[in-house]
Amino acid sequence: LMFNPGWMGDYVDFLLPLDEYMDKWDPDWDDIHSGFQEWENTYGGKRYSLTLDGDIIMMYYRKDLFENPKEKTAFKAKYGYELAPPKTWDQLLDIGEFFRRDTDGDGKIDFWGYADQAKRGRSFYWYLLRYIAYSSPDPQLFDPETMEPLINSPEAINALENYQKTIDLAPPGVLGWEWDELYSAFMKGNLALSIHWPDEGKRHVELETAVPGAQMGYALPPGVEKDGKLYQRSMTFGGWILGVAKDSKNPEAAYMVLWYMLGP
Repeated sequence: LMFNPGWMGDYVDFLLPLDEYMDKWDPDWDDIHSGFQEWENTYGGKRYSLTLDGDIIMMYYRKDLFENPKEKTAFKAKYGYELAPPKTWDQLLDIGEFFRRDTDGDGKIDFWGYADQAKRGRSFYWYLLRYIAYSSPDPQLFDPETMEPLINSPEAINALENYQKTIDLAPPGVLGWEWDELYSAFMKGNLALSIHWPDEGKRHVELETAVPGAQMGYALPPGVEKDGKLYQRSMTFGGWILGVAKDSKNPEAAYMVLWYMLGP
């Protein structure tokens, strides 16, 4: 069975504990980050799953542009600080504005600094990235004492306002963008910066093939500076995990399939 770890509580009564098989057939358990082991794979002190995909959000940027001397000089002259992957969401707005340009002289914008997966539904992930930053140092979706939603808090409003500003700087049609549209725009060389799932990094060769001289860089998503301290956070979706049904007729063989799939 493959499922999101957030559903473990619903599925656990139908899953087979894997401790016996993991002790016998070591799945290189120590190679899995302890956070995934504890949150994704373990329930009630027993291990019910193996991690297939540990999703986090990362920032990808055009390293060749950010390190270009002419771009660096022009950026510093306009904004007063060095061109670099943005540490804050306010800096990301500067990046979005600076790189938004007409590259072929036809009077139409054809290159942008930044864009999100902004289609309804998908957009919530990219909003949460901002919300957890603006709500630092203790981001909460609900008031811990009253359980009242904090969607109207000043921090939530600041996050939404930043999101709206990035939408205004993004390519036309971005409100219909999901995974493929954002990925394609970056890999085809139409964006200077993007925030996406970790799968994209290993496909850097597509960008470098499509755009001669292009190089991909990697960084944490932007954050927010408060009282002189920078709060930068990624976001762990949880990814996908694999388990064995409790009524499996050949549970050890089923476990061995998982062991083979997830092995080195």
